Amino acid sequence: CVWLGSGVPVDSAMLEVFSPSDPVARTTALVEEGLEGVLPLEVWVRATGGGRVDTAEVMNALEEVRRRAESESIVTSSSSPSKLLHDVWAIWSGDPERREGAFASSAQVHQLASLLQSGTDDPLTPWWTFDGREARLQFRLSDDGGRETLAFGARVQGWMGEAFSGVPDVEWSMTGDAWVAALGLRAFIRDLLSSLGAAVVIIFGFMMLTFRSVRLGVLSVPANLLPLLVTLGFMGWAGIELNTTTVILFSVSLGLAVDDTIHVLARYAEALRLGLRGEEAVAVACRGAGRAIVLTSLLLGVGLLVLTASTFVPTVRFATLTAMTIAGCLVADLVLLPALLRLWPEGEGAVERDACPEG
Repeated sequence: CVWLGSGVPVDSAMLEVFSPSDPVARTTALVEEGLEGVLPLEVWVRATGGGRVDTAEVMNALEEVRRRAESESIVTSSSSPSKLLHDVWAIWSGDPERREGAFASSAQVHQLASLLQSGTDDPLTPWWTFDGREARLQFRLSDDGGRETLAFGARVQGWMGEAFSGVPDVEWSMTGDAWVAALGLRAFIRDLLSSLGAAVVIIFGFMMLTFRSVRLGVLSVPANLLPLLVTLGFMGWAGIELNTTTVILFSVSLGLAVDDTIHVLARYAEALRLGLRGEEAVAVACRGAGRAIVLTSLLLGVGLLVLTASTFVPTVRFATLTAMTIAGCLVADLVLLPALLRLWPEGEGAVERDACPEG
């Protein structure tokens, strides 16, 4: 399970909640293929000090980055003030090759901008400010997931650093829905995982206090972590990503695992209080709690598997993975935990005899 789970990618896509045959997924794919796309990633360029962005140096640098990004498969379209100025240059001169040329001077940039601004609507307004202090470069991306978006953004940052290395008084930053969402989802998943780790420590700490036994608290850890590892291993085998939907499942799985473990340990501690030891105490605990654990697990598992008929992908994944967790709980609490209790026998001290006080 550890080997399979180590290959589970952390990723989240906008359309992961829909099957490929869903009308929403098909329509979005049509927009990506035939139109500009739906997910924007932008680079915001600002002039510092006495600098300006409506210069030949800045426009040439923006165009260099835009052309390099156009070769990426994740990019469905790109827009920038430099692209508009090149289009005007090519149309005005009648030479299509002007779209690939570099601007010779800032005066040339201003002349081409004046041609665009001579009409009733200024197409440059969305791309730079009237005072020449800010401009933006926009890419529309296909829905390849947050991991690909972050990788593409890292490449864009490298290209921007190279292109603007010789341009003074200019700073830039990444923004746009695609970039912000990818960063937010990654932070969200990391926070949930860290919260899960804190929950594990707190829960097992309370279990030690409840049973008044460090031994029982320590032995409960493997039995409660095994179902999570089973679920993670199944995700690696089935190719399911770790995203906002599946990461929440691990908190639910921990609750299911702890519940069954408490039943077994409570019966075991009760057997110790009655004076039973060794295999006899373990057998009494398994007979006392085992049937209830099996029946509740079967009921929960069958009820959850009904949800696999849903057309909503998160519901199907939640039901499937929770059913795998329940199966892991059965193995952990009825096979692994009794074996661990025998491998680390109980002591004869008062703490073990009072492990399950009345009331």
